[in-house]
Amino acid sequence: MDRLLSPNEAKFWLMDWGAPMNTVIVTRTSGRVEPDALVGTGFTVPMVALDRHRRPRWAVTDAAGEVEEIAGGEWPAVAERLLDRRVGTEGHPPWHAAVLQQDDASTVVLAVNHAVADYRTGQWLADHLLAGTWPGDMAPACEEVLPAKLYGGEESLDLVDEWWLSRASARWEAIGLDRLAAVLPPPGRSRLDVERLTEDDTAALQARMDDEGASLNGAVAVALRDLLGAGRVAHAVDMSRFVRPPLPDGPGVAVSHVFADNPAGEFWEAARGVRGGIFERIQAGEAGDALLILPRALLREGGGFVPEPSAVTISGFPTYRSPEDIGAGHPMQVVLSSARGGGDVVMLTYDEGRLQLIGCSPEGREGIDMGALAGRLLANI
Repeated sequence: MDRLLSPNEAKFWLMDWGAPMNTVIVTRTSGRVEPDALVGTGFTVPMVALDRHRRPRWAVTDAAGEVEEIAGGEWPAVAERLLDRRVGTEGHPPWHAAVLQQDDASTVVLAVNHAVADYRTGQWLADHLLAGTWPGDMAPACEEVLPAKLYGGEESLDLVDEWWLSRASARWEAIGLDRLAAVLPPPGRSRLDVERLTEDDTAALQARMDDEGASLNGAVAVALRDLLGAGRVAHAVDMSRFVRPPLPDGPGVAVSHVFADNPAGEFWEAARGVRGGIFERIQAGEAGDALLILPRALLREGGGFVPEPSAVTISGFPTYRSPEDIGAGHPMQVVLSSARGGGDVVMLTYDEGRLQLIGCSPEGREGIDMGALAGRLLANI
């Protein structure tokens, strides 16, 4: 511990500087969870502390997390509130959990700082919270273990190396946190909207995607094209799947993104084209280079660098399970984050055998009509 946050970790932390930037994990359990069982266990989450140059570092803490109990209610409203709850930094709890009680089952909503967890590792942390066990050491910086071929820019590897040097600390201190934070999308609260397909519609959509050789991300991207005229969509990419040997299980972030064009033409042909476009951009190094937004601003362009905003981002890496496949384990686990990419986010997940489309929009923005988006998908079954 006590290592500097990596470039991508520091990006999420710096967005948190202006307003909370959290990962929120919603887990519906098979049995009832008592709030007292979640405190005083082996579960811990690293904190972020500032060094003498005001650069963020990982720190071990013995500070306790917070747990609240809520009788009844729906998880989207609680998750929306916890997206805006300060956690994971000095002066605040390392994590906050809310337990919603519904008869003989519970829904646990866990908020951690986004620098600690993405979609994959957020699920890992939530499982360890429920088990009362230690989730492991902070993972090594993804930027350092990612294969060199997955960076595109000529200076990318140099930026990774220079990030850890004293020159970067001097630049960081000289530019200041406020000017660095201004490079990133502005702070603000997020609003959630959830649309669930039926089990039959979900199964039919999955069967059609299998027949067409298309991914759910591709289908949703083309549905957004038809609904909004979105010619280009950002897609979240889990970079951990390119690391060999695999990253150890534990806290950490390895999520990046690429921008992919939505092809014109017939729905399913275009959806297949989206999958190919995402792969081409990953291979061209765009996802690797997107991890390096802060080093580029810090060491090359200074405070004048502005990353490309995203009007719409598709996030989530869910695996469909038919009702027959759902046995032991959690009936539902959803991982959410704030809408801080400059526009709307569509998060994909499953509630047992039902596809959930979760819209996350900056407060004050109308947002995407999730019912209409679901209708576009179903119209192409």
